[in-house]
Amino acid sequence: MPEPEPDPRNLRAYDLSVLPEHTAQDLDSAEGILGLLTGWAAERLRTARQAAEPDPAEIARRTADSERYAALLRRVRTMTPDELRQVVEELGPVARRAVEERQ
Repeated sequence: MPEPEPDPRNLRAYDLSVLPEHTAQDLDSAEGILGLLTGWAAERLRTARQAAEPDPAEIARRTADSERYAALLRRVRTMTPDELRQVVEELGPVARRAVEERQ
């Protein structure tokens, strides 16, 4: 029985060696960045909710951040090469700051 054709929108359905090198690197980077930011945002949201006097505006901001990163992570494998590059360029510095904040 022949193997089903990969979903052309899912970059991970392909052997990464068939993708242009910069696209494969951006996919790996974007997945790592968004995974880190999704966890970081969830942690910050949890902390804001558990504060002695929770600030509704801060909780709303943290909720929006958490939902944004999770939505991007869910669709990262179907992003175009340009979208992947944009994620890496825009959110890479945010992820770096998140790591530095944890240390």
